[in-house]
Amino acid sequence: MFNDPMPWLATVLLAVVSLSGLAVARLRRRLKAAQAVNRDLRARLASAVQAQKHARKRTRALAVMAKSTKAMRNEFLSNIGHEVRTPMNTIMGMTELALSTDLAEKQRHYLERVRESGHSLMGLLNDLVDLAKIHANRLELRPTAFRLRDCLGDVVGKFSCRANQKGLRLVHEIEPDVPDVLVGDPGRLRQLVGTLLSNAIKFSERGEVRVRAEVGGRQKTSVELHVAVADRGIGIPPEAVCEIFEAFKQADGSKTRARGGCGLGLAIASELVPLMGGHIWVESEVGKGSVFHFTAPFSLQEKAARPVSSYDSGLLRGVRVLLHSNEPDRCDLIEQWLGELGMEAARAEDADAVVRILSEADRCGKPFPFVVLNALACANDGLVRARHILQHGEPGSTHLIMITPAGERGDATTCEAAGVTAYLTGPVSRTQLAQSLVLALETRMSGETIPLITSHTLRETWESDVAGARDGKKAEAAASS
Repeated sequence: MFNDPMPWLATVLLAVVSLSGLAVARLRRRLKAAQAVNRDLRARLASAVQAQKHARKRTRALAVMAKSTKAMRNEFLSNIGHEVRTPMNTIMGMTELALSTDLAEKQRHYLERVRESGHSLMGLLNDLVDLAKIHANRLELRPTAFRLRDCLGDVVGKFSCRANQKGLRLVHEIEPDVPDVLVGDPGRLRQLVGTLLSNAIKFSERGEVRVRAEVGGRQKTSVELHVAVADRGIGIPPEAVCEIFEAFKQADGSKTRARGGCGLGLAIASELVPLMGGHIWVESEVGKGSVFHFTAPFSLQEKAARPVSSYDSGLLRGVRVLLHSNEPDRCDLIEQWLGELGMEAARAEDADAVVRILSEADRCGKPFPFVVLNALACANDGLVRARHILQHGEPGSTHLIMITPAGERGDATTCEAAGVTAYLTGPVSRTQLAQSLVLALETRMSGETIPLITSHTLRETWESDVAGARDGKKAEAAASS
């Protein structure tokens, strides 16, 4: 029985066939399950695709709505800003007129608070309108030729009183290699520097605030201006640096509420600087202060498109001037300006040294026609030192140019009574200083009595010069026609 292999082979074959059938059946069941899963996945995929199509349609609809809402918001802000500014201008104008009348002390105090609040509200309105214009791509730059040193000097001068009230030292410096006449939008430059200065003063309680301008890069027909505003204030935490350039955001809300502000200034600056072709950034350390930087390109021009004034600075060439200031940095800057005007400048450490140097110069036959007294850092005793210099000097031989922070009502009258030739609220610009020196020299040469020269009289002189030049051009055009 065991010698015949056929039954055993048949049994093996039957077993193999049986196992194969089981395997095929199992594979069929798995195939059916896989097909069912595949059908389910296809159904889910189709549902997901349909949902994605609906989501895309919804996203496009929301984008259109958001764009429309943003446009409506910008239009609303722009319109309401213009509408509110009209009555605000009337309120501020009438307030100024009221302040120019005879008022009781309490009434004047009330009206001064109204004026301050009006300026704050007007600044907020201007920021809102600018932000709306930027978001709507409607903010346009207006390039024109301007003098950089006068532009920055005007901005710093507007903040000198606020800095002085907080006991801060406000310094601005421009590197000698920076061109003076540039072509760009001076209004936006003033806005940027003013925003950074306002924040620096707001968040500083001690030390100094410094504005520095230098050349960041130079091309044949343009120059990149690099401006830095440094303070020794509270500083910004590293985690908040990325948020301070967002609208309505501040590094510390509690400190902002204590000092005022809504966080629009830096947001506008971060949008405005790229529009001007530059970039803005900040370096800060908590407790040690911050330095805000921005760059912007400006075109070069040999001559200003509009004359600052018709004064002849050549009259000052070779004229001796004695400079007295207890601010070394500011003294260096003023001495540089005087040197650029061709004047022979000397320094004196204090008021007694001024009197001594003036006396020695008179004995040697080389008098100083001018004394420039920079009293920005010590306005309280500035007039005391001016009186000391004028009382101990030869009467009428020397003209004193006094530079002080924005003072109180009646300071100009007091200075005129003391014999001061020019009373300038600073920091002054190079052009203002040159104008005052030339105006005093021209009046002296004509033999006339010199009225007190102030920033207001210099502005009136400039306006009359511009009006005269405009009338002259009209007359020439009429004659040629």
